[in-house]
Amino acid sequence: MKSIEDKIKDIDDAICEYIDLIELTSRGRMSDAIIKHLRDLVEHIAVKIYAETHDSHVDYENIPIAIEELKTDQRFYFLRKFHDLLQQAMSHYTQDANGAERLMLKYYEYLLQIKDFIMQRYDMEILHNIDKFPLDQDKTLQEYYEKIAEKLELPRYAGDYERRSERFYIQKVKAFFVNQHVYYEITLIPANDESSKFNRLVVFSKYKIYTNYAVKVGLSEDIIEISGKFMPVKIVTAWNTSIRPCELNNFAKVVGLKISINSKHSEYIGLMNYIAKTGSNLVEILSFSDNYYNQFKEKITSRATVTLLSGVFDKTREWIIRNKSGSNVIRYLLYGLNNKIIKQQYDNEENYKMKGLYLDNKSIPFDEMPFNSGLCNHNPSIYDLLDCINVRGREHELLAHRIGNNSDIYGTLYTKDEELSEFQNIDVLVERYNGSLYKKHQNRRIEKLGKNLYIRGYENDVKSIIEFLISLSTDGVEDYRASVEDWLMDNPLAIDCEEKKNILERMFEQTKVAMIYGAAGTGKSTLIKHISQFWEDSSKVFISNTHPAVENLRRRVKNNTAEYMTIKSFIYSYPSFKKIDILFVDECSMVSNRDMLEIINKGNFELLVLVGDIYQIEAIQFGNWFNLARYFIPLNSQYELNKPYRTDDKYLLELWNRVRNYQDDITEWLSYCGYTSDFEESVFEPESEDEIVLCLNYDGLYGINNMNRFFQNTNVNKAVALGVWLYKVNDPVLFTDSTRFGSVLYNNLKGKIVDIEEEEEKIYFSIEIDKTLNGIQVAGTGLELLPKRSTGKSVVRFEVRKSKAGDDDNDDGDAETNVPFQIAYAVSIHKAQGLEYDSVKIIITKEVDELISHNIFYTAITRAKKNLKIYWTGESQKKILSSFTNNEISNDAKIFSARTGFKIVKRKGR
Repeated sequence: MKSIEDKIKDIDDAICEYIDLIELTSRGRMSDAIIKHLRDLVEHIAVKIYAETHDSHVDYENIPIAIEELKTDQRFYFLRKFHDLLQQAMSHYTQDANGAERLMLKYYEYLLQIKDFIMQRYDMEILHNIDKFPLDQDKTLQEYYEKIAEKLELPRYAGDYERRSERFYIQKVKAFFVNQHVYYEITLIPANDESSKFNRLVVFSKYKIYTNYAVKVGLSEDIIEISGKFMPVKIVTAWNTSIRPCELNNFAKVVGLKISINSKHSEYIGLMNYIAKTGSNLVEILSFSDNYYNQFKEKITSRATVTLLSGVFDKTREWIIRNKSGSNVIRYLLYGLNNKIIKQQYDNEENYKMKGLYLDNKSIPFDEMPFNSGLCNHNPSIYDLLDCINVRGREHELLAHRIGNNSDIYGTLYTKDEELSEFQNIDVLVERYNGSLYKKHQNRRIEKLGKNLYIRGYENDVKSIIEFLISLSTDGVEDYRASVEDWLMDNPLAIDCEEKKNILERMFEQTKVAMIYGAAGTGKSTLIKHISQFWEDSSKVFISNTHPAVENLRRRVKNNTAEYMTIKSFIYSYPSFKKIDILFVDECSMVSNRDMLEIINKGNFELLVLVGDIYQIEAIQFGNWFNLARYFIPLNSQYELNKPYRTDDKYLLELWNRVRNYQDDITEWLSYCGYTSDFEESVFEPESEDEIVLCLNYDGLYGINNMNRFFQNTNVNKAVALGVWLYKVNDPVLFTDSTRFGSVLYNNLKGKIVDIEEEEEKIYFSIEIDKTLNGIQVAGTGLELLPKRSTGKSVVRFEVRKSKAGDDDNDDGDAETNVPFQIAYAVSIHKAQGLEYDSVKIIITKEVDELISHNIFYTAITRAKKNLKIYWTGESQKKILSSFTNNEISNDAKIFSARTGFKIVKRKGR
């Protein structure tokens, strides 16, 4: 019988042979072949480790035991994690070459670690030619990472970071490689309930930091020089797991226990050290065998005089080991222990179905179908679910998840079965899924029509919406046109645009619904204003998805008798008995089908005006109704604005038109107008005071984090530190989604820091905001109104309390210590939706070019009023522009028409 070493060498020979063949064939095909051997390699290495303390040879009985043994030692964390990833990849999907190639790039980190581990531990060389596997890294980016790697190898003093550091949640860990060594670029956000996902900090580490729980990190500042610019970087000198005590206390309440743990308790310290040492998460720990679990408890309580957590873990373990009702919710909450998510699931009463657990009833669907259901106000990542819940036997849920995702992300109602080739026996999976649904959940059924699959509720929702809109289009307002003509005669200067005047004259002559489509800057808000002026004496409500959009309506329409609110407020707070003469819904492309149906069911309105642009970024949840409705609503209810007003730059206008219409010569026009550039120093040279840099990612050389630091460095004003962040007078800011000031300072409100006053325990910020306020509006909000500096703007002052050690132990006080804005020299393209600037610079790196859809690109370029520059490589430009295909949902429209009997309207000249 071959020894373990011989079997490892056989597997290694096969892998290395495929790597050698990459130069002769495609990376994708060879990646697929390599992946098939990787699990064998990891499992044989695990058995070899196990054999060090046991008399063992390789057979299938040893492998599970050996893998289990890996869980008890941090040195083997990477092997255990890699094995989990390989299990997920191999068990449920047949990867195509492209998918396998992506996986190999993801696995490269683990292969380098395995190579180094085997050499150091056993003096065996494996994966000798791993350097031949092409990573396709950008040269400038590689230079950047090489300079950071140099800094990471310097000796540094950690200091007493655990006592002084604040806690962070880990948003992302990205490995990078220099000289076949692995380093990490880590994105952090403050660990508090008010924390914004946009307030991110990027740091660098040579340590692998585990991502499940809050951490404390020691940080050291350094500087690197790149492209002639000096950039500060933050280096991790040490770290430890540091779960917020309130997260453990609130989790205990879920299982019916009341504890009050704090970060000074020996048991708590023992738990943090154990998790950091082993890399195990609490789901893994509570799933240990009795022997390993008891060893775990002994280690965390060895110095404890009071034990509180052990009782919580003992009780929780019953749900996990016995797979009791509620175990999937428990697994997920334990896996991440996020305070905000835990509190959202908690209920004061014991759950009638999940006995012994204090969970909201809305979490029941998740417990029963975790891979195709959400929790209360939270949709878990599929990757997190695969890590903490066994997917075996739940392939039917994955199928439903995939079909739902196709709708939610791509706006496709009907999914062709050829797009689901990774699933076997689709009919069997559909039957199993549908059979597991409750009677009241039949809207979640998967239905099949020929070679198309869809979610019944998704089709029913859009059918109800379009049916309602068609019913509104059957008759108009009596004597409408004559009344508009009379009004125009009495107000000859009210409308100076013939296009809008003609639309207003016809709008409600034969229908009671008006659908207004228009590109960015074509005057949709102005048309809304004219409609409002004509209906001056009628009751009007204006709603949109976001606070910035609502405030834009309020500012543009200028009708003080009307009501303005977010769609969420309208659905949940507006009295259903209150009669509305005319309801305006703005930014309809961002309104989900579910929300639109709620609006229809809630609103007691006579006339409906729907406004939007189908080419901007879509709704986060499934929202195809506004696009699909064009095919079925009579043409006398549809209007399209074509003349742009955001800019009078004919070159910009022509670019917008070419991109909007998917023309073939976009590349030529970009070149002719000088809108494109390779990455160069001009990105750091301001073209205007009103300028923004748009990126898609936060990390990387040209990510939002670095761009903000580059530009802030050019600001000559004094820096004031608050925690790990720096602030300067004249820094541009965007407010984040904070509850502290209600709707006065809302998400995405633009501003500029005009003064910073630092005291021992707090900092006062004075911000000039792009909004006019008065004393009544700010009364009771905690804001102080200062003298105005500019027309159309106000200056507000507020305090932010400096965090003290232990502040993030508890639930309270988060709002006062949380900075409610982000530095905004650079922001994400999604964050910029609804904003406009004189100068826009768009940075698209090779890392993110696959994520740039037509709608994202169109949204980005239409933020500019005067100057536009796109920084990307020629390869990225070609890849992105060639990917633009007119994703007209005509296929959906045809199937929908056949299913519902709604006739597709004939469009003249289109």
